[in-house]
Amino acid sequence: MRPHLLIAAMLLVSAPAVFAQATGQAGSQEEKKPEENKSYLYEWTDSKGVVHITDGLDKVPQKFRAGARRRESSPAAGSAEDRSGQQGISETVRPSEQEEIEADQKAEWKQRLSMAKQKLAGAEKRHRDLDQKRAALQGSWGIPANAPASVRVEIEQLDQEMQRVQREIDEARNEVSVVIPEAARKAGVPPGWLRE
Repeated sequence: MRPHLLIAAMLLVSAPAVFAQATGQAGSQEEKKPEENKSYLYEWTDSKGVVHITDGLDKVPQKFRAGARRRESSPAAGSAEDRSGQQGISETVRPSEQEEIEADQKAEWKQRLSMAKQKLAGAEKRHRDLDQKRAALQGSWGIPANAPASVRVEIEQLDQEMQRVQREIDEARNEVSVVIPEAARKAGVPPGWLRE
């Protein structure tokens, strides 16, 4: 057979495959396999600065998910050290470490709520004390008009202090019932963490 006829025959035989591949109509299993086998690792750093790598975003604690970085990996890529590209980095979070992280986060949220409740209780107590002092001063004279000028001035100062303390009470109540629960919800904190 002549060389140019051989080349023409080879082109005719391979033309349908080349055409199908160019138009995207053909795709062998081998071509799709790497895409199907593609998996990702997630790298994140905890509050102590320790870098972790895990095979699922759901295994990254909620607090650190926003900072997690996705890294492409394939199951046949080798050992954990090869896949991470760094030595000494743990591939997954140990269950005990995960529990410790969650316990720390829970304690932080409970402490924040507890401090806000203590602030509220302290402000309410100051308001009650001021109110009792005001009532005692006013009770000695019946009506404020019968009291000497110095007592009336003191009652007026107590009224102003009570108004200031009432604003503190309102702010603390808002912190306890709105601000902290909303911040916790946005951070993905389980609702039970804020219950006592």
